[in-house]
Amino acid sequence: MRNSKKKMSENKKGFLRLLAFAVIVLLLFSAVSAVFHPKDGKDASGYTQNITMAYRAEENNTIDIAFIGNSNAYRAFNPSLLWEQHGITSCSIGAPMMRMDEVYYYIHDLYKTQSPKVVAVETNCFYSYLQDNETHKQIADGTIPTAAVGINPIAFKVSYDKEYFEKLLDDLNDAILSKVAYSASLMKHHDRWRSLEKNDFTNTRQQYFFVSKGYLYSDTVKPFGYNGNYMGGKNDEPQKMSKYNLFFFDKLYKLCQKHGTTLALVCAPCATNWDYQRHNFVKQLADDYGVDFVDYNLLPIGIDWKKDTKDEGTHLNVYGANKVTTEYAKVIVNTYNLSPSELTDKQKRAWDKDAKRYHTEIEK
Repeated sequence: MRNSKKKMSENKKGFLRLLAFAVIVLLLFSAVSAVFHPKDGKDASGYTQNITMAYRAEENNTIDIAFIGNSNAYRAFNPSLLWEQHGITSCSIGAPMMRMDEVYYYIHDLYKTQSPKVVAVETNCFYSYLQDNETHKQIADGTIPTAAVGINPIAFKVSYDKEYFEKLLDDLNDAILSKVAYSASLMKHHDRWRSLEKNDFTNTRQQYFFVSKGYLYSDTVKPFGYNGNYMGGKNDEPQKMSKYNLFFFDKLYKLCQKHGTTLALVCAPCATNWDYQRHNFVKQLADDYGVDFVDYNLLPIGIDWKKDTKDEGTHLNVYGANKVTTEYAKVIVNTYNLSPSELTDKQKRAWDKDAKRYHTEIEK
């Protein structure tokens, strides 16, 4: 009996040593990945965790607008264009299949270094694949653990329904490449060891720098062919958001209020995942909270589904993104009364330089 207990104790110690070793290896891998990640802002593919957090590379309190959401967000809003047209600074915070808990987490992180005047949420993320189930009842009852300050988004039970797999297939092209590079900059950029400089070891903040400020460029054209109006009927019954997403929307709203930031809702054109059912619910939600909601699936901004989509109607390419950015800039100026951002001359030159680099190194 004693030998059995002793053996179990030894096995437990061995497991703990192995676990500790694995954790140390992962931490070292992560640290080394940060060193190897390019810091020139020219990763045109954007398939890395750092494009989501591109705002971290910007000087403190220089971002006036934050666009956030899933892949529809970083495909629709172009900060370089907004800067050139109106002299207003912005960033795009997007990730494939981003959920509302992640939206809340990233905005909370944004406030550590920035004081945005407007946070514009692209509303496709309201309908992430999480559906109402017993887990969501815990949220409504207030018994579910909250996404505490500084803690990564909590993993909840997922309903693997039809919508989940449809959304998964829609985002697969972005998600696979993004997730691999997300945790493995060392694997992607291992051959940079010959060109490492002192800056690679000391300026870790620079690893987040992207010339496009989080926008993911694509000039690919894959037309969307449809019969009739993909939005459906104007009086279609509203499709409710899950209690999960509503819970974190409310937290986001209160977070923005706390920081004196205007929360805005905007929907980019999306022919495969958006319709009147979703529009009607989000419009009702916006009215209930007293926030503005602009839906570019319903406004005549010149979207041509034969030319302005990169993947048959799910995401915009650069031609569609430029139309959305140009139109929403009018809302930013006229509705929120934003004027050119207050920057030093040095900061303005830096933004001018990045905008020029966007055209010559990303658009090229």
